[in-house]
Amino acid sequence: MSQPSMQNRAADANWLTSILALMQNYWVVGGLGLYFFGALVWLKVLAKVELSFAYPFVGLGFILTMVFGKLFLGDAITLQRFLGTCLVISGVLLIAIDSKA
Repeated sequence: MSQPSMQNRAADANWLTSILALMQNYWVVGGLGLYFFGALVWLKVLAKVELSFAYPFVGLGFILTMVFGKLFLGDAITLQRFLGTCLVISGVLLIAIDSKA
């Protein structure tokens, strides 16, 4: 059996160093925590309502992302993005209205 080359060992060490650095970054850890919390909320929602009703509301995440991107990161909201967001809102509203009927 051959020994791992120096280059392979260096690549493994760099990979491990990168993972450890990410685990010490509060933004990464916080983002992963929020992602986990979101998954738990999604499971709770699916336990209460039908998937065909709940899934369109995932589109609201795109709207929140656009708004937060504008507020906190200074992202530009072009006419095309705005109209696309309005289309998502329209779809969510149509699903919500249909479920009340």
